[in-house]
Amino acid sequence: MKLKYGKQQIMVYMISIICFIFYIVTTYINLKSKYIVSGADTFFHAQRIFEVRDAISNGTLPSWSNFLTFHHVGQPINGMYPDISLWPLVLVTNFLDPVQQIICIRMIIGILTYVVTFKTLSKRYDIVSSAFAAGIYCTSGIVLKSYYFELQVGVAITCIFLVPIVINFKDLVCSMHIDKRLVVKTAILSTVVIYSHLMSIFVLYLVVCISLVIVMMTNWRKYKAYGALNLLLSSMILLLTSLPILYRYCIISASHLHPAFSYKNVEAIKFIDLFVQATWDSREYLSIVSIILLMVFALSINKKKINILMPYICIELLLIVLGSDLAPWNLLEKMPILSSIQNTGWRFIVFTGIVPLLLILINYSKKVSRLILGWTFVVSILVACNLWIGFYRSTSENLVPLTNKESRTLSINDWVKLQSSGINSDKITRNIVPDYGPNNITVAPNTNGANLSADIQKIILNNQLRAGHKEIPAKLKYTYKSVSFKLLERRNYHSIVLPVYGYKSLNYTVKVNNKKKTYKIGKNGFIKISNTKEIRSISVEYTYPRKYLYIVAFSLSLLILLSIDIYFHDRKVIRDESRIYN
Repeated sequence: MKLKYGKQQIMVYMISIICFIFYIVTTYINLKSKYIVSGADTFFHAQRIFEVRDAISNGTLPSWSNFLTFHHVGQPINGMYPDISLWPLVLVTNFLDPVQQIICIRMIIGILTYVVTFKTLSKRYDIVSSAFAAGIYCTSGIVLKSYYFELQVGVAITCIFLVPIVINFKDLVCSMHIDKRLVVKTAILSTVVIYSHLMSIFVLYLVVCISLVIVMMTNWRKYKAYGALNLLLSSMILLLTSLPILYRYCIISASHLHPAFSYKNVEAIKFIDLFVQATWDSREYLSIVSIILLMVFALSINKKKINILMPYICIELLLIVLGSDLAPWNLLEKMPILSSIQNTGWRFIVFTGIVPLLLILINYSKKVSRLILGWTFVVSILVACNLWIGFYRSTSENLVPLTNKESRTLSINDWVKLQSSGINSDKITRNIVPDYGPNNITVAPNTNGANLSADIQKIILNNQLRAGHKEIPAKLKYTYKSVSFKLLERRNYHSIVLPVYGYKSLNYTVKVNNKKKTYKIGKNGFIKISNTKEIRSISVEYTYPRKYLYIVAFSLSLLILLSIDIYFHDRKVIRDESRIYN
């Protein structure tokens, strides 16, 4: 028995080493290249990381308003887009230069995804099969896509904990008593999600609530509301641990923000396209590995284990239905919150990659699951290497570097080799977005709300101060909490419109010639000052309320205490399906 156990450990070590080598070697090559391939949302998330980096370097929390990045207009992307899960990742890599930091954060996320997935699965299923499953998960789907292609840091961090999230919420839905440990675990995992990606927590709760309704309807005679009670108790804890996100979200939202693009016009992925458009590293479509594993599972469903399998089957079916045009999105898109889904693949299909692995682990014996997952892992690691090599070669040959010396303005579809000095380049137009802008900002026609109008883009891109229709020449300076303009000509102006957004629910300190000045929020949401004489300089500063610091301290302390309690006192209950492999 000891020899057998030793062989299992050797297999696990080999699988783990292979996965770690993939991430470490590709990371080393990227570090030597001194750039990241950037385009689409990679620009967005790179500047978010840069903003957190600078704040931590200055010994403070990130400002709610982005003055350092996103063309220095004070757009509250930091305030509205959850970033707390980023803080520890940025903190431990802050000794690196900005591009190296992003590269290493990607590697850390990938390795953590493998470790958390393996540790969670191995407590319930065969240890070798669990290692294979973790390896497959980390070298396919959204995990692989976000690692080497388009950076989606919020979703990527959520995916680190996707396996414990799915298993934990399945246990919650099927719970037959008030389970304190389950309640606390659910709250902790939900907190990680809301600290990373706000829309993902809504998707999670939507799937769980629908699952509870299905359980209630199918077992209405014997149904006891323990699942709903556990969810309610967990949500009450979540309310406390997520106070920093909710607090700043409520304050900023009181200014009536411009909706994100595709508002009330959700793009529902065609059901057939989930399969036809599938790739190994799919984001909004099913991945090829998921389709293969679902087919293998469907060929030989173990009817003796159907009660264990059914909750996971329902989860996968729910994600597929909600993530495609099978759901009536022409009606759902008119409802609150659902109106901001934008693209069903991004919100639902992106999380479909883990359930097929769970179905294989549960449905088949140890020997068969090892065989299926083992060969799939071999293919997956080879495909992942091939995709990374192909992408690296293609981009290194065909893309140009972007530094702070770039004079060419990038279009919204351009991809570049982004270097550290170019992360905050004012030549990036992809980051001029209506998201979280003032509600009265003008957007371009026929763009589904994705782009600002040409005149607004010009003002933001060039950081133009305006007096009427005339541009005022000025020199721009900015920090993580303020932006200032040094005028090149001293003149009197009846009024000046600054290229800085103003939000009614946020209190700014506006200074003219280092003296406080009253301001108004003018057309298109820009800050406006009037009756100014002999202007030499103008500055705008925003500092979040002091109570925010106390709220952050309280919520993080509570989260840490709950996590410590779970870590040291978890009874490690082995549930019914774990007995299969004893």
